Amino acid sequence: MKKLLAVILMVPLVLSLVACGGEKDKKTKDFETLKAEYQAKTAEELLSEHVKDTSQATDEEITSLVKTAVYGEINEKYVFESNITDKALDILQEKSVKSAYATNYAKNLLDDEDKIVRAYVYDSFSTYIPLDDKEIENYLIEKIKAETDTAVVACILHGLSNALSERPEFADYAVTYTQNEDPVIRYWATYALGFYRPDDNEKYVDAMIPLLKDSNSEVSELACGEIGGFGNEKAVEPLAAVLADEALADIHGAAADSLEELWMNFPFYDGTSEAAYRAHMAYLNSDSENPDIPDWRSISSITNPGGGYEDWKTQSAYFSVDELITILTKIVSDKGVDSLTRTTAIQKIGAFGTAENLEALKAMVTGDEKENTLMTTIESELGKKNQ
Repeated sequence: MKKLLAVILMVPLVLSLVACGGEKDKKTKDFETLKAEYQAKTAEELLSEHVKDTSQATDEEITSLVKTAVYGEINEKYVFESNITDKALDILQEKSVKSAYATNYAKNLLDDEDKIVRAYVYDSFSTYIPLDDKEIENYLIEKIKAETDTAVVACILHGLSNALSERPEFADYAVTYTQNEDPVIRYWATYALGFYRPDDNEKYVDAMIPLLKDSNSEVSELACGEIGGFGNEKAVEPLAAVLADEALADIHGAAADSLEELWMNFPFYDGTSEAAYRAHMAYLNSDSENPDIPDWRSISSITNPGGGYEDWKTQSAYFSVDELITILTKIVSDKGVDSLTRTTAIQKIGAFGTAENLEALKAMVTGDEKENTLMTTIESELGKKNQ
């Protein structure tokens, strides 16, 4: 279980746990000593210090145990790594102590004056799939509105995304942070919206569109990959704009994934957008001197046919296997394209095309600098045809 903390506030937050006035250096040293002692313990030792009898752990004991998470390490991504407290709580779960991750201690801990404790508890809700407790859900939705600390907000967006994924109030809460000045908060706001999939979703698509070209590449890549899940064609043009921008080549794969969700959406085969299909094919068929365009992921996202593929193909007149094979063949023949992209194209020709389509590739790659790799992939796909 990973615990999200904010970026800039990490040091002040840690110091705030112990600094209450005059002897700041001494207090900090005390905290560091406690932290070192904590990290030297095993999960079993920590558990035994806080819970007398694991078969009947009290809420007070579990609360005391949970609070030790403030001594966990925060990595460069500003998240709590899996720590000893997590492992001790896992032991309680394994012993069928239902209250180990129950919500009955949450209200007290979420009123704790220590924001690190509150952040940890909010993020602990990420273990609930789903929460299934309307009373607690309603309490959380009201409680989070009062939280303003960056670290706590980040943990709310991360930890409650799944637990409250069906609540429009939480999606609305996430929208308010999509333009936050902190990229960490924008990232987790995007992440939270990615869990919400209502039919009436235009305002959430509108909130995510500006993030497709966010100044932070992690935010923009996540937004590009998530927006297609809304099934809204309003995303097609902005995604096509991302694919048209060679400076954004690093996130082309994520943008193409979303287009595929809109026009095919393996394995559900409920994508119906011809506009998304045209945009995707136009990108694959584009000419660029950048060897990473098209991105190999933009091809791998067109997943091997199976399940409801035949029924979907019958109903999706815009989709043309011949067109797809022609475009993929062009990619294979282009020596300026990255070899991973070319081998991925061969694999998709094998999945959607015929043995004859594969045989035709051999002449194209003979004498190529990557001939051995490409030919091996062709033979591998032909072998699958002959099975």
